[in-house]
Amino acid sequence: MLPVLWKIGGNNAFKMGGLKVFYVKEKLNDTVEITVELYDDNVFCTCPGCGCEVSIDLAELFKDGEGDLYGTAVYCSECSKTRWEGNR
Repeated sequence: MLPVLWKIGGNNAFKMGGLKVFYVKEKLNDTVEITVELYDDNVFCTCPGCGCEVSIDLAELFKDGEGDLYGTAVYCSECSKTRWEGNR
Protein backbone atom coordinates (compact mmCIF):
# COMPACT_ATOMS: atom_id res chain seq x y z
CA MET A 1 0.00 0.00 0.00
CA LEU A 2 1.36 3.42 -0.97
CA PRO A 3 1.47 6.26 1.57
CA VAL A 4 -1.03 9.07 1.13
CA LEU A 5 0.26 12.65 1.15
CA TRP A 6 -1.88 15.11 3.04
CA LYS A 7 -0.90 18.77 2.84
CA ILE A 8 -1.98 20.52 6.00
CA GLY A 9 -1.52 24.27 6.30
CA GLY A 10 0.30 25.67 9.32
CA ASN A 11 1.06 23.40 12.26
CA ASN A 12 -2.39 21.77 12.37
CA ALA A 13 -0.85 18.32 11.90
CA PHE A 14 0.55 18.50 15.42
CA LYS A 15 -2.83 19.55 16.85
CA MET A 16 -4.44 16.55 15.16
CA GLY A 17 -2.58 13.98 17.22
CA GLY A 18 0.91 15.21 18.00
CA LEU A 19 2.57 12.90 15.48
CA LYS A 20 5.93 13.64 13.93
CA VAL A 21 5.40 14.81 10.38
CA PHE A 22 8.86 14.35 8.82
CA TYR A 23 11.80 12.82 10.60
CA VAL A 24 15.03 10.88 10.19
CA LYS A 25 15.33 7.52 11.92
CA GLU A 26 18.60 5.64 12.44
CA LYS A 27 19.08 2.35 14.22
CA LEU A 28 22.39 2.56 16.09
CA ASN A 29 22.34 -1.01 17.36
CA ASP A 30 19.84 -3.70 18.43
CA THR A 31 18.54 -1.66 21.35
CA VAL A 32 19.04 2.00 20.38
CA GLU A 33 17.23 3.90 17.65
CA ILE A 34 17.21 7.69 17.31
CA THR A 35 14.54 9.82 15.66
CA VAL A 36 15.05 13.49 14.78
CA GLU A 37 12.18 15.63 13.53
CA LEU A 38 12.91 17.74 10.44
CA TYR A 39 12.19 21.45 10.59
CA ASP A 40 13.28 24.38 8.47
CA ASP A 41 16.19 25.12 10.83
CA ASN A 42 17.77 21.68 11.34
CA VAL A 43 18.54 20.38 7.84
CA PHE A 44 22.13 20.67 6.63
CA CYS A 45 24.47 19.37 3.95
CA THR A 46 28.19 19.57 3.29
CA CYS A 47 29.42 21.95 0.59
CA PRO A 48 31.06 19.82 -2.13
CA GLY A 49 33.52 22.67 -2.80
CA CYS A 50 35.06 23.31 0.61
CA GLY A 51 33.37 20.86 2.99
CA CYS A 52 31.72 23.44 5.25
CA GLU A 53 28.25 22.91 6.68
CA VAL A 54 25.41 24.57 4.73
CA SER A 55 21.92 25.15 6.17
CA ILE A 56 19.23 23.92 3.77
CA ASP A 57 15.61 24.98 3.32
CA LEU A 58 14.11 21.85 1.75
CA ALA A 59 10.95 23.66 0.63
CA GLU A 60 13.02 26.23 -1.26
CA LEU A 61 15.41 23.65 -2.66
CA PHE A 62 12.69 21.45 -4.13
CA LYS A 63 10.01 24.04 -4.93
CA ASP A 64 10.30 23.34 -8.68
CA GLY A 65 9.49 19.66 -8.11
CA GLU A 66 12.57 18.53 -10.03
CA GLY A 67 15.12 17.87 -7.26
CA ASP A 68 16.01 14.78 -5.30
CA LEU A 69 18.18 14.29 -2.22
CA TYR A 70 20.65 11.97 -3.96
CA GLY A 71 21.26 14.04 -7.08
CA THR A 72 21.43 17.49 -5.48
CA ALA A 73 24.52 19.32 -4.24
CA VAL A 74 24.35 22.67 -2.45
CA TYR A 75 27.41 24.90 -2.38
CA CYS A 76 28.11 27.48 0.33
CA SER A 77 27.90 31.19 -0.53
CA GLU A 78 31.64 31.56 -1.10
CA CYS A 79 31.98 28.49 -3.34
CA SER A 80 28.81 29.49 -5.23
CA LYS A 81 30.33 32.92 -5.89
CA THR A 82 33.60 31.37 -7.08
CA ARG A 83 31.79 28.92 -9.38
CA TRP A 84 29.53 31.68 -10.74
CA GLU A 85 32.50 33.95 -11.51
CA GLY A 86 34.39 31.05 -13.11
CA ASN A 87 31.54 30.38 -15.55
CA ARG A 88 31.49 33.89 -17.02
